[in-house]
Amino acid sequence: MWQVFVVGLEGKTTTINIHKDATVDELIRKISRRNGIPPDAQRVLYTTKQLEYGHGYRLSHYNIQNQSVLFVVLRLQGGSNADVSQN
Repeated sequence: MWQVFVVGLEGKTTTINIHKDATVDELIRKISRRNGIPPDAQRVLYTTKQLEYGHGYRLSHYNIQNQSVLFVVLRLQGGSNADVSQN
């Protein structure tokens, strides 16, 4: 069983226990249960990469190892209904 450290929105670090052969989806679901943010509303980052949810990748795809540090940020919603025309 591995431990990965997840730094959340307020800078608080949480420890997640996960099997080394787990998928990224399993990891993101565990993070979601812990922080209460739905998987599609957050981005989980490791080094310079965003972990892709829903592709079935294993942790090894991103070279995530025991005691790796991940970061959670909110996914920004794009688009606007406001009129932004220039004068």
